[in-house]
Parts: sequence; C-alpha cells; structure tokens
Amino acid sequence: MGKTLLALILLLAAASPAYAQMTFIGQQPSAACYQSAAVSRGDREAIRVCNAAIEDQMMSAEVKARTHVNRGVVRIAARDYELALRDFDFASRLAPDLAADIEANRAAALIHLGRHREALTAANFALENHAQARASALFNRGVALEELGDMRGAYGSYRDAAQERPNWDLPLAALDRFQVIELS
Repeated sequence: MGKTLLALILLLAAASPAYAQMTFIGQQPSAACYQSAAVSRGDREAIRVCNAAIEDQMMSAEVKARTHVNRGVVRIAARDYELALRDFDFASRLAPDLAADIEANRAAALIHLGRHREALTAANFALENHAQARASALFNRGVALEELGDMRGAYGSYRDAAQERPNWDLPLAALDRFQVIELS
C-alpha cells in the first residue's frame, strides 16, 4: 500500500482541542495498528494491536517508526499524552526524515498537556519543514497561540487551516468564536 496516508483523528479536550493528523500505513501487522489510529481508537485492544505490531522483528526501521507514530496517535485518543510523546520521540530517532509530520502530531499531544509554547514550536517546525498535514499543523498552531493569548495569530492560523482544507469543521468552528471588527 502507499507509504503515507492522512487520517483525520478528532481529539477533544475540555479546554483546548488539538488534532492528531498524520498516521502512516505499513505492512502487516502494522496495518492493524494503522487502522486503529485512522479511526481514533484509544481502547486497550488498539494499544495491544499496536504493541504487537511494534514487537514484529520483520519490519524495517521506517515501518517501525511509522508504527510508533500510529501508536502515538492511538495513545492521544486514549488520553495518554506522555506515552504518545515517547512514541513520537522514538519514531524521530528511527526515521528523522519523518520529523515534520511527527512534530505535527507532537503538537497535538503537547496541547493536551497544556504545554502550549512547546506545541507552538512543534507546529511551527512542522510547517517550516513542509509537513504533509499542513492544515492540521496550522490548526494546532492556532490552538497553541490562542492558549498563549495571541488572538490575532490564532485567528490567522485558523483562517489558513480553513483555506488549506475548506470543508474541515474544526477551524471553521474556531473561527466562529471570533468577532472581527475593522477599525477605521
């Protein structure tokens, strides 16, 4: 199957939503972990499937890195943000060429942990290094900026995310919370 596949994973937090956006598909058995990440499963079975995939000795380092990203996304869905960050760290060491998309995911986990400055750094890295999940990185940057009190920057990031992916409801809902007043 293809090397990468975007899967939209909606993750809701009480105060600040974040979006884990890039999952990777590899060969069996990692495909089962990918499927869990793609549908935002965060239950014990999804974690078990991903753990079993990671224990597979036959997969290449790149597929193992992609599977760690998938398990990280599953862990975000399970609200286990610290372990998600560990998976993203491991994936970064195995496949540094995936760093932009890994950082877009890292931003989502960091937002859920309330580490907004770090999330902003991760989202900016993803954008500067041409993450495939550009709209999601823009949205996560918007959430981080809003939490840091930069409403103008947050609005711009949400607007850019909505322009990048026009039918995506998260940035549109975020934009609806803003009132733009033009001063003469």
